[in-house]
Amino acid sequence: MYLKKNKQSRLFPLMGKLLIIALLISGCLDQIDFDRPATIENGIAIQGKLVKGAPNYIRITIRKVFDFAENARLINAKVVDLIDEDGNRLAIDSPRDGVFEMEITDDQMVIDYGKKYSLRIELFDNRVYESAIESIMPVPTPVDLKVQKITKESVNSLGDLIDREFLAFTVDTPLEVTEGSGNVKMLWELEATYRYSDSAESYSSFACRPVRIEDTNKACYISASPTTNFIPIDGPNISGNSVNDYTLYETSINSIFAEGYYLSVLQQSMTPTAFEYWSQVNKVLSRTGNLFEPPAGKVKTNFTNPNDENDEVFGYFYATEEKVVRVFVSPEFANNPLRFCPAPPSENGQAPSDCCNCLTTAGATTQAPSWWE
Repeated sequence: MYLKKNKQSRLFPLMGKLLIIALLISGCLDQIDFDRPATIENGIAIQGKLVKGAPNYIRITIRKVFDFAENARLINAKVVDLIDEDGNRLAIDSPRDGVFEMEITDDQMVIDYGKKYSLRIELFDNRVYESAIESIMPVPTPVDLKVQKITKESVNSLGDLIDREFLAFTVDTPLEVTEGSGNVKMLWELEATYRYSDSAESYSSFACRPVRIEDTNKACYISASPTTNFIPIDGPNISGNSVNDYTLYETSINSIFAEGYYLSVLQQSMTPTAFEYWSQVNKVLSRTGNLFEPPAGKVKTNFTNPNDENDEVFGYFYATEEKVVRVFVSPEFANNPLRFCPAPPSENGQAPSDCCNCLTTAGATTQAPSWWE
């Protein structure tokens, strides 16, 4: 499911593509005209998150929306400013094109409950985008994240229905910050982190020839989003003040679990407008294409171009408190699945590039996360 014989077949990048699709689909759930907007080829998708946590941080991505001939691509910006309700501005750093992120200390800008924040972005073509203001509300602390094996019916390669073992991840959490304070709206953001080793020494020099190899037989750590990774939970509409064994994610057992795997759940507080945005995104991403589903509509944005009301902009900026809970899946718990590497070479004798050098996988690093045990 996660890892196949080449990187293009992996589903990890699918989430990013689906998110852009979500940002591009227009309105609530009313009938829509599917004609392409005249400005779609110049459309911009901005996703921003300001987090009160340990540490406080902000992360923003800016993409040029695909024009139905090419995929969305990250683009740079001239200025990205975080602005608080008092008019204080903080310039956000860009470690790489299209991605702006940094930790925020109190002497740079106070990030606290009830305070309001917005973004202002200026591109190199002088287009300007401003977000609506967003405030930070406290979030309940999750109690536990668990993983268990379950058996489900699945279709095998021959088309037969068989029983297969899956992993199910569930969470226990209160829905109110303090007893009697009332349930809150939340978002669960999921992040998978796994370890895998390359094996250049198992191939001939020809098989790994196009790949630059500095160190052999090394382990990489990769963080990526599962295929479902934004789950809104409408606390005020749930009876009771907690949820237990709430299923967040189920996945088949495969080579991604062969050398260790963590699922991290980022529990975030939501304003009503931010909750509505992520609820719409979730509906779009979970559509099955059933004939009787309501038609897709535009996912609302809180960005505007103050100089051009017709400029097509997508995405959302929100501010949140974030509490993180993790669970580790050992290879033994996952029944010791086969490692991805060494994988068989292609018909032309070329080995998978990430088996020659695991650092060729997007986002890979040889540095284990600080919490990896």
